[in-house]
Amino acid sequence: MNEHTVRLFGKYISFLITLCMAFLLPSSLFAQSSMPSPKLPRTVQSPTKAVPDRQQALSMRYQAVKVEAVQLWPASACEGRWQARISNPQDVAIGKSYAVAYQRGPVSGDWVEGPAVEFTLDKNQKVTVQGEWHQLIYTREFKVAFKPAGARQTYHEKIIPFTRGAPALVIDRIEFRGEHVAAHIRNTSSMAGCGLYIQMFKAKNSNPGAFIPAANRNVHVLADTTTICDIRTNIESLKSEWDLVKLVVYGENDVRLVEQVFPIR
Repeated sequence: MNEHTVRLFGKYISFLITLCMAFLLPSSLFAQSSMPSPKLPRTVQSPTKAVPDRQQALSMRYQAVKVEAVQLWPASACEGRWQARISNPQDVAIGKSYAVAYQRGPVSGDWVEGPAVEFTLDKNQKVTVQGEWHQLIYTREFKVAFKPAGARQTYHEKIIPFTRGAPALVIDRIEFRGEHVAAHIRNTSSMAGCGLYIQMFKAKNSNPGAFIPAANRNVHVLADTTTICDIRTNIESLKSEWDLVKLVVYGENDVRLVEQVFPIR
């Protein structure tokens, strides 16, 4: 075999190898592209749940306690007893607690705190708590609030109105007793007059229209009864220098409920 033939044979072999590579390379690339690429593992983070601290947990527990009902008796009096029904619907005991009574002031609108009554509240329990009340002057609302022992605030509360109306008053007579003028005030209605204001005036027969203030005080007048109101004054001066006494009873907003003039001698 001559040199020329050898060169031709080598070129022919190179051509065959190149042709084979041309067919095999695309097949290999296609096979690689068709294979699913491996997926990298992802780290899945579950949402973080907020865990309430102890104070939040206690607050949620206290908020579940309810003051279901509040009652005053006698309803038409100016003082007496109150009763509140308080329930704990949870499977957790609250323990030592307080029922705190309040009255709303008529001018400022603020709640005036009264005495608190201690009680124990167990799990799944309803309790009845009682305390004493004395109506403040011209207050219109009363409430009882639940307060756990050690807490800085009260929680659920129940508000009720005072049952009030205008009393029908008559000043029947007066007496001089020691250092007081005793006024007998009769209430002919079923509504008590709470936080009333009685003003005493004095005048002389020579000028019966010129009454000047002498003394005053606050008074509660019970329903359907006669209340004796003692007004402190200088009886000796009153008897020796004056001839007439006028008594005026005022209600809320200085409404004049009754007045009566009496001779001193």
